[in-house]
Amino acid sequence: MITPAEEQVPATAGVTPSAPWATTITYMVALLVIASISVTSHLLTNRIVARQSTTALLVNTAGRQRMLSQRITRLAQQSADGTLAPTAAAAQILALTARMETAQHQLIDGDTAIGLKGSDAPQIHDLYFGSKVHLQQQVLDFLAHARAFAAQPSPNLSDPHLHAMVTAADTSLLDGLDAAVALYQSASEHDIRHLEHLMNTLTALMLLVLILEALLIYRPLFNRLTSAISLLLKVSTTDFMTGLLNRRAFLAAAERELAMSSRSHVPCCLLLIDLDSFKNVNDTYGHPAGDLVLQNFAAVAHKSRRDGDLVGRMGGEEFALILPATDLDGGIQVAERLRVAFAESRVTSNGRTIAATISTGMLCTTGGSLTECIAHADRLLYQAKHSGRNRVEAASTAAPARPLTSTHAGAH
Repeated sequence: MITPAEEQVPATAGVTPSAPWATTITYMVALLVIASISVTSHLLTNRIVARQSTTALLVNTAGRQRMLSQRITRLAQQSADGTLAPTAAAAQILALTARMETAQHQLIDGDTAIGLKGSDAPQIHDLYFGSKVHLQQQVLDFLAHARAFAAQPSPNLSDPHLHAMVTAADTSLLDGLDAAVALYQSASEHDIRHLEHLMNTLTALMLLVLILEALLIYRPLFNRLTSAISLLLKVSTTDFMTGLLNRRAFLAAAERELAMSSRSHVPCCLLLIDLDSFKNVNDTYGHPAGDLVLQNFAAVAHKSRRDGDLVGRMGGEEFALILPATDLDGGIQVAERLRVAFAESRVTSNGRTIAATISTGMLCTTGGSLTECIAHADRLLYQAKHSGRNRVEAASTAAPARPLTSTHAGAH
C-alpha cells in the first residue's frame, strides 16, 4: 500500500524561521565579547609595560638614594681629614643633599614630570613612616647632619654630625634604603604577576568564547549549510513526486555508464518503461490516484533494482533504467522481474483498488551515443505497446548475431 505522495521537499531538521536571527545575535555578542577582551588585554599590556617602567624608575631612584648617601659621607670624611678643601667639599655636599632630597620627594609623592608615581603599597608606607624603621625620618636626619657638617668652616673627624652620617650610611640608613629597593621591586613584581594573571584569565576566556562560538555558531551554520547543499543537490537531481532521479540527472548518469561500457567493452542495458493505459487511470480514478500509481511504480522499481542500477522518471508516466555491466539475458531477467512485481502490486484510492502494468523497451549495448540508444529503446517500447502491452521487448547491439528477443505475460 502506497500512502499519499511524500513529494514535498523536506525542511532542514532543527531550523526554525527565528534561527538565523538568533544565530546572528549570538555571533554579534560573541564578537563584542572577543573585542572587549582584546581591548582589555591591550590595556593590561600597556599597564604592565607602564608598571615595569615605573618599577625601573623607583628602583633606580631608591638605589640612587643609597649611592648619594655614600658619596655625601665620603665627601664629609675627605673634608674632615683634609683630603679635600672644606669649601669645595661643602659645595659638593650641599649639591648632593639637594639631589637626595629631591629624590626622596619623588619616592614619597611621585613626579609627573618624569612619569614617576609614588608607591601605595602598605609595606613601603610602613617602611618609610612606620615606627619600626621610619626611613623618611632617617633620610631627613641624614640630610640635616650633612648640611650642618657642610656649614662648618673647619670640620674635623670628631665632628658629631660626621659621626652620625657615617653611622647612618654604614648601618641603619643603608639597611633602610636597601630594604626600600627590595620592597619597590617586590611590590612591582606582585602587581605585574597580578596583571599577568588577569591577562591569562582573559586569554583563557577568549579561547573559551572562540570554542563556544565554533560549537554553538559555526558548527550549526556548517551543518545547516551542508544540509542546504545536500537538499539543493537532491532537489536538482530528484523527481519531486516519485523520489527517483529526474530526467536530467538520469540522462547524465546514463551517458557516463554508456561511455564506461564503450571503453571497457562490457555491455550495459537501457530500459525505457511506460505505464500502460495511464490516461485511463487518471480519467477513471482521478489524478491523485494516478499520482499514487506513479509512486507505487517508483517504490516497486526501487525495490526490484540491483545495487548499481539507476532508475529515473523521464516525464509523465515514462521511466527509464540503466543496468551497468549487464548482458542481454541479465537485462531481460531484471525487466521481467520488475514487470511482474508491478503487475502484482496494488494501490487503493477512495476505497477502490487499482492495478496497472508496464511495457518495456530494452537495449543491450556496448557503445553508441545516448541519443541513439534512447531512440533504439524507444522503438522497442513502441513495439511492446503495439504487441499487446504488459511485455518486454529487448534487443542487443553488443552481440549483433543475437536475434530480437520478445517476452510477454499477456495483454492488458
